[in-house]
Amino acid sequence: MTEETRRRFKRWLWTPPRPHGGVRPDRTVSFLELFYDLVYVAVIAQAAHHLAEHVTERGVAEFAVVFSLIWVAWVNGSLFV
Repeated sequence: MTEETRRRFKRWLWTPPRPHGGVRPDRTVSFLELFYDLVYVAVIAQAAHHLAEHVTERGVAEFAVVFSLIWVAWVNGSLFV
């Protein structure tokens, strides 16, 4: 890693976040971001399919736990990126 790369990374890492509501007009959504969301949609669909086969109180509780874990993982990844 070159010194220039380290300096640019350090400057990017320590910059304050954009203010709430601050929008970059030239920002577009990449295919990687769309694929990231699509993976979570597929995982939630699998969990819902399992719930459809086990419609009981225990099945609903299991789905709620799994969905909560998936949701936390998605939010954590989305905020990090």
